[in-house]
Amino acid sequence: MTDTPNPEATPRIVGGRYRLEERLGAGSMGEVWSARHVVTKQEVAVKLLFGHTTRDERGVERFLREVQVAGAIGHPGIATVYDAGRDVDGSLYIAMERLRGQGFGEWIRAENPSLVEALGVMARLLEAVAATHAAGVVHRDIKPDNVFVLDGPQGQRPVKLLDFGIARHVEGANTATRTGFTVGTPFYMSPEQAMDPRRCGPPADVWSVGAMLYELMTGHPPFEGETATAVCLAAVQEAHRPITEEAPMVPPALAALVDQCLAKTASQRPADGAALLALLRPIIADLSGVAVPVGRPRPAEGEERDDEATLATRSGSLELPSPRRWRWGLLLGALGAAALTVLWLSSRGSGARAGRRARRCA
Repeated sequence: MTDTPNPEATPRIVGGRYRLEERLGAGSMGEVWSARHVVTKQEVAVKLLFGHTTRDERGVERFLREVQVAGAIGHPGIATVYDAGRDVDGSLYIAMERLRGQGFGEWIRAENPSLVEALGVMARLLEAVAATHAAGVVHRDIKPDNVFVLDGPQGQRPVKLLDFGIARHVEGANTATRTGFTVGTPFYMSPEQAMDPRRCGPPADVWSVGAMLYELMTGHPPFEGETATAVCLAAVQEAHRPITEEAPMVPPALAALVDQCLAKTASQRPADGAALLALLRPIIADLSGVAVPVGRPRPAEGEERDDEATLATRSGSLELPSPRRWRWGLLLGALGAAALTVLWLSSRGSGARAGRRARRCA
């Protein structure tokens, strides 16, 4: 089985109907191509999974989930899935809506939008998140890489929420997550997701949006570390530095909302995407005409930081992690999940021992 298609000599036709034209990107699991239906001539994006992925049970589960969940939600803020199947060589493919625009981080760096414009994009993202939660689904991987800002008039740019590969139904247990593995992207992962990704609900996605908002205003994520495990431990154990200290020009109401999104306890955050959107909209309305910089990196303290897991913010806002960085992060994910579980069990054990001592004293 060939892992990587090579349509340069003879254009490959996938599924008997999609002619590959241009490779748009590639990741650890597969490639995305611009393609065209051989009969209708409709332009689509075709995601091809590499051969090793199709031989892995979790990879196939992710593929099926992305097809089924995105199609079931049916919201304009989520890329439309037209078709899916297995090609003659056994590789899996998804034919979906062809998008033109930029990833959220790339858009911030290229356009340097005002805070109101950037928050408007976040509000449109939350419309898709709210629809996802209304359908009983938790995305579990909301991050700049999975938010796509389409071409269009400034201030009215449509937004698409991408990649439902690790999404899960709130009430369902059928998921690609395995015991001992952490799923998601650590910079944007809630404490409960780091501890047990099988049990996180909509507030976990609210945390992820809050982490994006924090980074948007300060130039760095709320928690950093030298490894993915260190980032997750910091999110579980430590308090983030308040936005009022990191970016004093941010309006207090907005800073307070982001702090609420990053509450350690899920019940203290807005309940879901719709609740967060309802709180954000009046803040955006009040900010009209207010000049606040977006994503200003904080001044370097001592020597410059070049560690693998720290977002490089010196050149601007929202510098995104490289694929190489998170390949190591995934390898460390199992160790991180184990460490977090030991931490949690230790805290419970300490509490239980304290309770027994108290009863003996009584």
